[in-house]
Amino acid sequence: MRVIYALSTLLLFSLFSCKTETIQCNPAGVKVYFVGFTYNDVSKAMVFVYKKDNLFDSLIDSVASYGQQKGTSDTMFLLHTLDDDHDYQVKLPHSNIVYSLTALTLGNHYTDKYQKGIVNDLVLRECVNNTVSYTLNGQQFGQPNVMSGVYNVLYIHK
Repeated sequence: MRVIYALSTLLLFSLFSCKTETIQCNPAGVKVYFVGFTYNDVSKAMVFVYKKDNLFDSLIDSVASYGQQKGTSDTMFLLHTLDDDHDYQVKLPHSNIVYSLTALTLGNHYTDKYQKGIVNDLVLRECVNNTVSYTLNGQQFGQPNVMSGVYNVLYIHK
């Protein structure tokens, strides 16, 4: 009987002490996948980070990023995640090909609401604002401000 009383009290307290809390969503990083390339094509790729202005004249950083094979397929991915605050050029050293990545655009998922209470406080809450569009070598993929497509993976086909 005491157990039922204690559980009932806890449940009532939990229900009446809940409130809604709003949290800020973090931008989700974008991974680059190379489809149809060999490991040698993608290994030791260089990622050049530029000021986000589509001019590629203000180099901020450069990172040697190694490719890794995804399963047994011919799809490789960079071990460097991109964000929407910069423009990028990815250079494949074995072929001297340079890919320009600009206009990484986040969707409109800026905040999220959840119920806060005794039980809910034990759960870590996080939300992400997905990338919904980008421009690769001048061609746009996805639609800005429409949560319909890209979702944090950018494909480069050989």
